Amino acid sequence: MTTAYLVYMILIFGLLFWLGCYLIVRNSRSWLLWLTGLALLSLAGAAALSLLNPFALTARLARQLIRGTQFLILLSALWGVAAMIALAPGYKMWARRLQTQKRALILAWAGLVSFAVGCSWLVLSDVPVPTLAQLGLMGSAFMLLGTAVAIIIAADQGEAWLPHLFRSFDYSFFTALLFGGQVGLIMVTMGGPTFPLLLLLVGTVATAVLVQVLADPVQTALDQVAFFGAPIMRHRRSDLRAESTAIQLIDDSLDLLRMDEEEFVSYTRRALSHMGDLPKLAANPLTHLPLVQERLGANGRADSTLLRASELKLILTESIERLKPTHDGDFGTTDAWRFYNALYFPYVKGVRPYSRRSFQNANGDEPITREALEWFRTQVPERTLYNWQNAAAQLVARDLRERSRRV
Repeated sequence: MTTAYLVYMILIFGLLFWLGCYLIVRNSRSWLLWLTGLALLSLAGAAALSLLNPFALTARLARQLIRGTQFLILLSALWGVAAMIALAPGYKMWARRLQTQKRALILAWAGLVSFAVGCSWLVLSDVPVPTLAQLGLMGSAFMLLGTAVAIIIAADQGEAWLPHLFRSFDYSFFTALLFGGQVGLIMVTMGGPTFPLLLLLVGTVATAVLVQVLADPVQTALDQVAFFGAPIMRHRRSDLRAESTAIQLIDDSLDLLRMDEEEFVSYTRRALSHMGDLPKLAANPLTHLPLVQERLGANGRADSTLLRASELKLILTESIERLKPTHDGDFGTTDAWRFYNALYFPYVKGVRPYSRRSFQNANGDEPITREALEWFRTQVPERTLYNWQNAAAQLVARDLRERSRRV
């Protein structure tokens, strides 16, 4: 095995493994990102097994590595097809919203077609493991698919995709190079690659990538140990990490007051669902509403990402309060109350109407909150609440636009 072949295979493995992990971590609640990430991780596993196969210590192990490679390639194809099926229903919406997303969708299909060509080539060539060219074609195809999905999801959420992706790539690449390069030097010193050393190299690269992609949760966990007696310091460090991440995700190019109404409502709906999570709310493009800027200036507060999120939360709360019927008590269950109830209790009070834990802990809540929880549980189906929240989000979005235009 030549040095160029070794570097090529490790590069393919590292890129596929990094992008797969990155997509899943970017938004772990997105099925589309999970499916695409699993496709990339499966192909990364196939690349790793192909690299190890020529150095198998026994013939039995070599056969197992070949079967594992074939299985992972098939699995990656299945995940890729599932990702495209998940992507297809939103084609018209995404194509209508942003031309960038339309191009990204074309890029995704091109990637999947290239992967299909690579798989067909592999089957027709009747070789047990993919050649360099075949693996390179399939790897490049899925890199295209992964990048396209990252663009589509970021644009759909009103976030920038390039700064955050490049930052993750840079940190992962140089960390993997730093630690993986040491294993490479040992190989050179000991006369060449061996199965144990190659296994160590693959594990080192994978670990380096994981440490960087999971940097925020890893640091949060370590802070729990290092600063177990200093909760204020842990909170401040968490805020700094959240602000750093949000800065990379904010898309300053969006014109919030001129964008399509459906798109603005979508961002409002997402902002409402993130009212209890400031780091996620901080990445929402609505933090750059003129109303937010005006309120920060009027209050003499410094302009920062988390302060914008806090101010947006207050503004959203005010818009929700405007939905409350006047001169009708503190709580009601008539049609006039449904939009207010649908937003106020889940997002302002932070209760989960259909969670068993919420009902178990309801005794410590205010009487009105307990009454509202009982009403949701007995009178309002979960799907109905979801529909009410979508309709109420349109009213809140309209209120935000009207108030921002008066600034």
